[in-house]
Amino acid sequence: MDYGSLYDRISSNHYCPDCESNVVRALYHLICCHKYCPTCEIRVENVQEHLINAHPHCSECSKPADNIIIHLVESHRYCPLCDIDNIGHVSQHLTKSHKIYRRKVREKLKCQRGGCPENSIPIGHIPKHYKDYHDGETPPPDQYPSGKRPHKYNDGARARKKARREDPPLEGALADIGSTLPIQNSPQTQNEPSLPEAKHGWNSQHLQAELQTSGDGRRRRRRALTELAAQRCCDQIRRQLSDLPQGGHGLTRLEKELPQYECEFLRRLPGDPITYEEYAAVDWESHATDTDFRYKYVVCSSEEAHKILQAGTPAIPLLIPGEDSPGRVLTRDEYLRYLSTKPTIDVHKYDTRVDETGKYLLPEKMKSADAMRVFQNQEGWPVNFLNLDLYKQNEIPPCIANIPAFSILRDTREQNQSGKRSRSQPSDLSSCVGFQIFGKTGVFSLPHRDHHGVITTVLCEEGEKLWLIYPELTDEELHTWAIGLDIAPRPAPYAIYLSPGDLLIQPPGRVHAPYSITDVLMTGTMHWDSRNMVRVLLLSLYERDHPKITNEEPAREFSRKLEYIQSLWDDGAKAYPWGTKEELAVFSQLRKVWETGKRKLKGLAVPTMPLSILDRYLKLGL
Repeated sequence: MDYGSLYDRISSNHYCPDCESNVVRALYHLICCHKYCPTCEIRVENVQEHLINAHPHCSECSKPADNIIIHLVESHRYCPLCDIDNIGHVSQHLTKSHKIYRRKVREKLKCQRGGCPENSIPIGHIPKHYKDYHDGETPPPDQYPSGKRPHKYNDGARARKKARREDPPLEGALADIGSTLPIQNSPQTQNEPSLPEAKHGWNSQHLQAELQTSGDGRRRRRRALTELAAQRCCDQIRRQLSDLPQGGHGLTRLEKELPQYECEFLRRLPGDPITYEEYAAVDWESHATDTDFRYKYVVCSSEEAHKILQAGTPAIPLLIPGEDSPGRVLTRDEYLRYLSTKPTIDVHKYDTRVDETGKYLLPEKMKSADAMRVFQNQEGWPVNFLNLDLYKQNEIPPCIANIPAFSILRDTREQNQSGKRSRSQPSDLSSCVGFQIFGKTGVFSLPHRDHHGVITTVLCEEGEKLWLIYPELTDEELHTWAIGLDIAPRPAPYAIYLSPGDLLIQPPGRVHAPYSITDVLMTGTMHWDSRNMVRVLLLSLYERDHPKITNEEPAREFSRKLEYIQSLWDDGAKAYPWGTKEELAVFSQLRKVWETGKRKLKGLAVPTMPLSILDRYLKLGL
């Protein structure tokens, strides 16, 4: 086999014809799967030994590495031996899967107990060795080179671990916190199981301490509130799964999707809230997909969010807590009274039987009185009211209002609409400019992104929501998800907790999967940034070719809006800020690609995956 040409084909197409599989990293794929190193141009007998000895520099970041395998797993969360991404527990993966030990753990010692033949025990495994083979004896001091046991294994650490396991249930912590969490809409009974222990080392004592911390209080408080809400979601999802009917005729939407959602929810990682000052100090165009920045979101005031939006499209989610978000909050009862005046309501029901055509995903049109009864039935299935007409006045958040760049989607509303919205297209861009969402407890959405590259704002009017959101995806991660069978991208999601009054601003193209902790009413708006219209078209083109990644059809108005926006841009309309002339040329060509439905036009080759940096498009010769 000509491995040189195979390497070139894999590098250019990210696909191995010999294995018939998608490949992200061609070099490591050839070494590990085909036992051939294209850099050294030799056959490889021992893959692990070759990687460590022959590749002292990382091909991803060009940094030197004593052990390239440890470096890739630690810094890039990628294991070349397994060819998997997003490794969460680095030490556990290296030790259990490959017997590779980091730092002090790499040191191996001989058992000092007489008669024991073991002579290569990793220093971190000595306590386990004595427990398993020597009746639980305490390792003697001379077992360790320093003459005493490492601090990691001293009695104090064991006592703390035991205390954490014996912590009181989380309900006690919630009761002690009192009014800091609006949990009155989520009743608990004495017979229900206690909430599970939090992931990543959190427990009730930690959470109480975090909530009462001063100083850097906003960040720590937000992290603690989010973890508390995530634990409540875990318990609620578990109850929903246990309450599913057994032996029914046909599979319902809830029975099909809830186990999938649970798997994604349990993969979540803790988000990292940052301040406005920290956000302003980072060049996000260069670092948006870096490991150290992927799970960050900004917790800021409305004034600080206004400064971020004036500078351009936000790179990461912005969260404005209720105490910093001005404006009147809409109540649940007030909105129910308004809905009762409508003849019909579009309702997403989760007890609908799954069919092969996908019609079960479409909303059911119900009389408003019937829809109200379904929603208010506490014993019934989850339901979600979508495509609701906007009721709240002045729905645009103050932080984004009066910024001309973000009004262009609203200002280019199609004037000559006629006819009702069809069943297969329940909403278009004009109706999405402002919207209401009304969801019952336990409602969720599988991972998707909002169509046509919109910036979405959601204000939690009443109730609680856990907004499961995914980090900015690289081109390879997005393409792997779009053409594969997985319901979600490879990177793990993180959670953002929304309570009454909280406002979330979500950047364009972000994959998300929210969950309703209680009955929740939300007001939302959608925006384009006139300075970033090329990205709108790139995201839309990719969604058209890969409809799996969004849960909406292409809007009927999209082409008309593009035409109108280009005419304004060509004329240099001073009402809006625009991109550069080079970006206008790219926008014009991509719009023709959208109109014709072709992948190539006048020398402009549109890649099979959207590129996140505009400069890579400007090199196409325009």
